[in-house]
Amino acid sequence: MNPTRFQYIDALRGWAILLVIFVHASQGFATIQALKLPPSSVTGPFFTLPAWLRATATGGQHGVQLFFVVSALALSLSWFARHQSGTPPLRDFYLRRFIRIAPMFYLSMAVYFALWGCGPRFWAPDGLGAYEVISTIFFVHTWWPTSMTSVVPGSWSIGVEAMFYFSMPFLIARLTSAWRCAAVAMTAAIAAQILFVAVSGHLPGDSAEQRGLWSAFFYFWFPNQLPTFLFGMGAALILRDSKAPPASAVRWHERALSPALLLAMVLLPVLGVAIVEDHLIFSALAALLCLALHRYPSKVVVSSITQRVGVVSFSMYLLHFVMLEPSYWLIRTIWQGYTPGPDDVLFLALYFIVVAVVTFMIAELTYRWIESPFIQRGESIIAFLNARPAISLRP
Repeated sequence: MNPTRFQYIDALRGWAILLVIFVHASQGFATIQALKLPPSSVTGPFFTLPAWLRATATGGQHGVQLFFVVSALALSLSWFARHQSGTPPLRDFYLRRFIRIAPMFYLSMAVYFALWGCGPRFWAPDGLGAYEVISTIFFVHTWWPTSMTSVVPGSWSIGVEAMFYFSMPFLIARLTSAWRCAAVAMTAAIAAQILFVAVSGHLPGDSAEQRGLWSAFFYFWFPNQLPTFLFGMGAALILRDSKAPPASAVRWHERALSPALLLAMVLLPVLGVAIVEDHLIFSALAALLCLALHRYPSKVVVSSITQRVGVVSFSMYLLHFVMLEPSYWLIRTIWQGYTPGPDDVLFLALYFIVVAVVTFMIAELTYRWIESPFIQRGESIIAFLNARPAISLRP
C-alpha cells in the first residue's frame, strides 16, 4: 500500500526552511564569513536588531528540529502504510532514503568546493582534510567537530538525518507506543545533558574557538537530537492508533490551535522558557502541531505557498547559504546610497524576502532537474528489484 501524502507535512517543511533562512539572514556577514573564513576573520553581523527580534530570529535555528519531527512523522506513517501489505524490505527503505538525499547533497558538495575550496573556515580552523571530505561523502560527518558542518554548510542536520535513517527500523520495531517514544526521548535527553555537563569543563582545545567548536558538536550530534525524532515517531503512533473525526466535527478552538502552536514555537526564545533544552520544548510543540494539523489543516499554516516551498525545501536548505552574499549586494545595488543601520528591521525583512525568493527559484530548477528525476529513477529500480523472481537455493 502506497503511503498517503499529507499537505500539512509539505507545509511544515516550508515553514521550517523559512525559519532557517530567517536566522541566517539575521546573522548577516557572520554566517557568510563563517562559511569560508577562519574564526579570527569573522567580524559579525552587518546590522543590529532589537533584543526581542534578535531572540526571535535566533529561534529560527529550530526550524531544523521542525524538519526532524516532520521527517520522523512522515517516514513512520509511510512505514506503517507499506507494512500493511507485508514487511517492507530494508533494502527498499535504505535505497529510497539514499536516493532522496544523495544526488542533491553531492551536487552541493561540488558547488561549495568550487566556490570556497578546502581552506580554513570557522567550522574547520585547519582547513578540510581527507577525513572531513570522506566522512561527509558517507554521511557520518557529524561524529567529529571539524567535519560536522564544514564541507557543506548546515550539513550537520543531513548527517543527523542519515543517522536516524540508519536507526529507524530498529527504533520503530521496539518503540510500539507513543508512551515508549516519550520515555526513551526523555531518557536520551537527560543522558545527553548529563554527558555534556560532565565534559563541559574538560573540552579539548587551547583556545576559546576550539572549545566552542566542541561545545557546538555536543549540541549538533545525533544523541542530542535523537529525542526530536522520537517526538515525531510518537505523533505517528498516536495517528496510527486513533481515528480522527470528520472535519465537520472540528470546533472553533481546535481550528485556532494550529496557528497558536506555530506562534508559540516562533516566540519560544522570546518567552525565555529554560526548564529543559529549548530545542526539546520546540520539538514537543512541533509534534503537537502535527497532530493538530492532521485533525484540521488550518489555512493559516497550510497554504499553497508553504506547501510548494516545502516540496523544494531540501534544495533550498542546501543552497540558501550561497545566496546570502549575492542577495545582500543585489539589494545594495538596487537601493543605492542606502547603508543598513542599527535596529534596521526593514532591511532584515527585505533581505530575508530576497534570499528566500531567489533560493526558491533556484530550488525549483534543482528539484525539477535533479531531485524529482532521481526519486522516480529510484522507484523504478525498487520496482525492478521487487519484480525479479526469488532465487531458490534448493537443488
